[in-house]
Amino acid sequence: LRASELAAIRVGDLDVTTGDLFIVAGKGDKPRQLRLGVRARKVARRYWLRHRQSIGEDGPFFLGRGNV
Repeated sequence: LRASELAAIRVGDLDVTTGDLFIVAGKGDKPRQLRLGVRARKVARRYWLRHRQSIGEDGPFFLGRGNV
């Protein structure tokens, strides 16, 4: 997973339960799918529950100062 792909993850691109992640525009603008490992899945789920769940199902997965 490239840093630019990580920053571009939208809420709908990641299933925090299964760890399935759909990269819409990867290297060469090619879509691809991958699965997060157990540890990364736990961290993503914890982040989701603490910071994203109450905000809604739309928008970027990771919040920055401009989208809080």
